[in-house]
Amino acid sequence: MSESPSEISGLSSRVEQIEIAIRREHTLPDGGEMFITRIFTISNEIPKNIHDLDPPYAEYLAGATLKGMAMCGELYSLAVSYELRLEAVKKSAYSKAMMVRAAEAGLRSAKDREQFAFSDQEFLDAQVKCIEAKMFKTMIEEKKQLFLKAHHLMKDVVSKDTDLVEKTSPTRRDEWGRKITQ
Repeated sequence: MSESPSEISGLSSRVEQIEIAIRREHTLPDGGEMFITRIFTISNEIPKNIHDLDPPYAEYLAGATLKGMAMCGELYSLAVSYELRLEAVKKSAYSKAMMVRAAEAGLRSAKDREQFAFSDQEFLDAQVKCIEAKMFKTMIEEKKQLFLKAHHLMKDVVSKDTDLVEKTSPTRRDEWGRKITQ
């Protein structure tokens, strides 16, 4: 039985569900491969030790990390919007609990209504969704930073290989430092 990329990376199905919810909230198609799965696949390709990294593979990874950063950027902007929408839903649930359901329960003082609102199930559910959205946004932000650092490391590996080749093979240059090809 073959494992999906999300199972291999340890990516929980809840994170995938959050991306699906984000896509639905923004009326985007939720079919096909999701960004989060591709982001984790690229993330898993980055080796822990780059000292023995083959320069052509480093060049491939430099391109892959750029693609990962672009996907993170798109997903991050959607995640921010989704989080803000859930914040509004949470505030609305709190207000309804405090003003409507607390009054229906016979609570009169502001302190009693406030305590009732904080323990209201609708408010608690909205708060959990809001926390998950913040976690998702933070995770995407961290992955983008990882890709940025990995991209620079990969470019350094490629650059060192290119410098080594240039030092071992004589090249003619013009007065501006450009290679002369014949």
